[in-house]
Amino acid sequence: EPAPRPRPPLVVTGRAGDALAGAAKGGGVMEYVSEGKFGEVIRCLEDRGWEEAKEPGSAALSWRNLSKTEFESIPATTVVNHLRGAQVLSHKASLARLVFDDEAWTTWYPRCYDLRDRRHAGSLVRAMAAFSAMSRVVEAACGRADAAAAACVRVVERFVAEPRAALSEAEVADAATALRAEVGPIKLCGRGKRDAGLAERARRALKALPQHTVHSRSVNVWILKPAGGSCGEGVEVVSSLEEIAAKAAAAGGRLVVQKYVERPLLVRRKKFDIRQWILVTETEPLAVYGFSSCYARFAGVEWSLSDASRAAHLCNYSVQKEVQASPDATDAFPPFEESMWRCEDLAKFLDSVVPDAWRNVVQPQIKRIAVAVARLGRRAGMTKVAHGFEWLGLDLILADDLCVWLLEVNVSPDVSLSTPVTAALVPPATEDALRLLLDEGRAKPRPRLRYPIEASRTSTSDHRWELWYDEIAYAPPPPPFPPRDDRSPPPVERPFVYRPETSETMAAWWADIMRRLASRAPPETRSADASSSLVDDDAALTARGGSDDEL
Repeated sequence: EPAPRPRPPLVVTGRAGDALAGAAKGGGVMEYVSEGKFGEVIRCLEDRGWEEAKEPGSAALSWRNLSKTEFESIPATTVVNHLRGAQVLSHKASLARLVFDDEAWTTWYPRCYDLRDRRHAGSLVRAMAAFSAMSRVVEAACGRADAAAAACVRVVERFVAEPRAALSEAEVADAATALRAEVGPIKLCGRGKRDAGLAERARRALKALPQHTVHSRSVNVWILKPAGGSCGEGVEVVSSLEEIAAKAAAAGGRLVVQKYVERPLLVRRKKFDIRQWILVTETEPLAVYGFSSCYARFAGVEWSLSDASRAAHLCNYSVQKEVQASPDATDAFPPFEESMWRCEDLAKFLDSVVPDAWRNVVQPQIKRIAVAVARLGRRAGMTKVAHGFEWLGLDLILADDLCVWLLEVNVSPDVSLSTPVTAALVPPATEDALRLLLDEGRAKPRPRLRYPIEASRTSTSDHRWELWYDEIAYAPPPPPFPPRDDRSPPPVERPFVYRPETSETMAAWWADIMRRLASRAPPETRSADASSSLVDDDAALTARGGSDDEL
């Protein structure tokens, strides 16, 4: 990005947020409306002398769940903790649809498909076939060639060329071959005709396959999620198209399927994800703040692709609090605090893997993802109403190559004091958010003559909100006034509308596609000693090592 433009002093300073909200009844006492789940917000406001409003219309600040926020009746000077339309980011099906046609997202969002959309379902079949074909494609690239390997190479080549196309009749036979070939550790020994041309095509296909780095090349694992679920409810690990089709029919298609990151970075052989909070204070122009301290959430049991239990794969605290965690290994790093780590503990571990990995490798990726999420929300129609803002929780995972992947976005993320780690972060995050939004006036829309936001903050705490992106600072300066002869209103992007297909339509589609694949299925093409679809990850990783080095 270009160098940011110089910033003039703040336009709004002091306790401008309180002043602009207007004095409530009772001689200037400020009033708020909130809910019990936001206990720290209530505590901080009452410490400031605020009182709970008897009538919601008189509140100078509204901090509630998005579903209870009535944007049509919010006064223009009220500070409100949501942006209109933010639910398109937290609803898993709508997020999958938003990014489906944008190939740029494949660099940091694992492929995700809405099972109530025929385009998505067709692309899922091709994607599963492509990833199922990976073991045979590796073998072909290393010199072992047969008819099944050639079919698998064609599957990957077609998916690379058109990742979002529907499954054509000409592809059915090759896709059936790839899906029926049992996935297992890559075997580079044995008989097989060597084909130099096919080997070169296989190498090019492997290199060009989007998101090949999340795939272990020895299994084909996906995550099945309810389209509008939360807290890990209903999430399952699956590895076959038949299983996905059956569960989609049973759930009426109200599911999404996302590629599982099969090569996660592990700590003490346990999987973890990262929860990062961000604040979107403006959408036009865009302004994004990030909280300086994230935290890591760990699974309670050791990770293995041969273990399909939720406790090994889901790091949500709502899941892990019911799990009897296995003992921590003894090493130089701090113990887990109720399956969590502080940001500094995670950074210390990452820096032991690669020097300065947290500051120079991981955190810059998190910041880019945060800005991209905010831009996506604006593109889908997320807009600011009154003095609105949005506190989002990003769930991220680190692969073993230190690439950061976005798993999902949460509106109104959990800010309870449920563990020692969150109890240490939520109070300063809440207090500094109110300082940023009220005292520094950052929730107030910028004036017509828009200046870049001042990056410096009055807060000196180690845990604080930092300006991560200001669209004006990185854009050409706008003209002070529009041309006199241009009186047309600015273009407005059409809001995103989610229109799923009916359950009956998708059930018929799945029945038809499974029938077509079954009718073209070839005889068994793998050796009798190939392992099942969920294999021991240690053996798979060991077997994969030689082929990876050679490729």
